[in-house]
Amino acid sequence: MLIIRTEMMKLNPTVRIFVAVMLAGWLPVSSICAQQDEENEAPVDEKAADDLTEEENVEATLPKPVGALFDQLGADTARERIEAEQALIQQLADGKIRDRIRDRAVELYSSSNDPEVWLRVREILKNYVSEHSDFGPRRGFLGVLHSLTEYPDEKGVIHRAVRVEMVVPDTPAAKAKLLSGDLILKIDDVNLDTPHGDLSFFRHIFLQQGGKTVKLKVLRDWKVIELDAVLANRPVELFGQQQREEKSPDELLRAWLDEREIELR
Repeated sequence: MLIIRTEMMKLNPTVRIFVAVMLAGWLPVSSICAQQDEENEAPVDEKAADDLTEEENVEATLPKPVGALFDQLGADTARERIEAEQALIQQLADGKIRDRIRDRAVELYSSSNDPEVWLRVREILKNYVSEHSDFGPRRGFLGVLHSLTEYPDEKGVIHRAVRVEMVVPDTPAAKAKLLSGDLILKIDDVNLDTPHGDLSFFRHIFLQQGGKTVKLKVLRDWKVIELDAVLANRPVELFGQQQREEKSPDELLRAWLDEREIELR
């Protein structure tokens, strides 16, 4: 700095003023630029950046809560309303929240004054009734009246089994040659030697769809045999009408609401 001052003294006044201004401006700017270069050269924590991006992606893919989706049925844009309806229908497949979605949909079906919300809720209920309730047309059907019974094995040990009380004519059970008095020990991999074997038997059939083949392990005349049965779709009327009656999702919904004494709208 002393050298600069000495040299400046040799210049005429105008030049001295110009150089002084330039130096006064250049020095702070140089300091700022140097500081900025240091910040730009600072190492980037790539792992932290990746973790943040991953967290953002996870948050973006998490399903919305049921309550928020029902609120979204009345959103400002059609896209949001459609997305909410589709998301709720997809979440009906989750048995843990299915009843909560059904109950909230029934509540809105009975109370909503928004025509579009009401129509979307009605579609959600139609899907529930036709796909996830015992009104659905695609539930499995074997065609037997059954009960839970006990029997002793050759060593005197007591076991449980599902007893066939009656075989309905022209049903999968009849075609598989099941007989009244047969004891069903297993259906597929489901062991029926339990305190609730009859419920396990019914539920396993119910959760299948028509056309599925099930394997039956049967005790008949103290001999174990195996039979294959091709399930049918569950009839709407089991005994009041022998021929299966096809019903549309709208008809199934109306019947479901009527049975629960929910006012039709």
